[in-house]
Amino acid sequence: MDYKDFIKYIRAGSLGNFYLFKGEEKYLIDNTLGIVKGIIPEDFRDFNLYIPDVDEFSVDAMMDFINRAPLFHDRKLLIIRDLKTAKDNSKSELYDKILEVIPKLTDTTLIGVDRENALDNRFKLVKYAKDQGVLVEFKRADNKEFERWVLKKISDSGKEISRENLRLLVDTTGYTKYRSTVDLYTVDNELMKVLNYDEGKEVSKEAIRETVTGYVDDNIFKLLEDIFSGNKRAIVSFREMESGSEPIFKIWHMVLRWGRLLFEIRTLKEAFHADDEIRKRLFLSPYEFKRLVPISSRHTANEWREVFKRLEKIDYMNKSSVLDLKGKIEELIGFMIEKKEVMR
Repeated sequence: MDYKDFIKYIRAGSLGNFYLFKGEEKYLIDNTLGIVKGIIPEDFRDFNLYIPDVDEFSVDAMMDFINRAPLFHDRKLLIIRDLKTAKDNSKSELYDKILEVIPKLTDTTLIGVDRENALDNRFKLVKYAKDQGVLVEFKRADNKEFERWVLKKISDSGKEISRENLRLLVDTTGYTKYRSTVDLYTVDNELMKVLNYDEGKEVSKEAIRETVTGYVDDNIFKLLEDIFSGNKRAIVSFREMESGSEPIFKIWHMVLRWGRLLFEIRTLKEAFHADDEIRKRLFLSPYEFKRLVPISSRHTANEWREVFKRLEKIDYMNKSSVLDLKGKIEELIGFMIEKKEVMR
């Protein structure tokens, strides 16, 4: 089921007992979860809505909520925002437990979310959701969908854009390029900069060219190598780049991306996958893969996981609140330098 069809069902008043959200676009997943949460009136959410923190998740707490009667409403809503992490933090077999309780759900809707798109079709839970028609997929937008999404964001802001400048904006974001790793959260940040560039009603070509992140040059790759290798010169390089022509969000996007790739490469390496297989699986160019591999070998997969979780927390805070992103990147650099010193 496409997420757009799911939203239609929700708005028509239809809601089953279980859904599995899965896909590449976290922005669309989070937006759809916001619509689903609207089913429970705000005054009653303390009783009838449970979104456990993945770091503190337990199957017992999940079952306590399911077994409790709803208050002041006819339905409860349980959202497990990251099935993979929740399973890692639970002593029980979470997927099997969910399959066990689904037939018994009466006044509870359980939504499991695979935010990392990590569960493949071999998992029983994925097979079940697919067979029952409750697998809700969040694929990357195609060219037309992406263009409509950008146009709506601009229209909702009260601004307008010419067809020529819309095409320029879409192309410049890089979202529609072949095997692009740019996601809608990144584009949303870029759009905010464009829309806030000036007070005019029309989005100008100048606003697009001055604010939207372009290609990634070699200086950023060198900075990323220094950061994740724990080199002390990274702090100076970062401050020079950040105070120069490179937007902070562009630097952050690449730091987050490399943190994820280093964790994934090391994990696959420890599982004895061949280099060529890893590169193709992660859709990396030979040039970038060659720069990543030596750095990935500096730490274990578990250590890179720790780094990546730190990055994810910063990214979540950055999207949900006002954050000193520059300060957080400098903290990360200090953390990587300390890790290098400990290894000596």
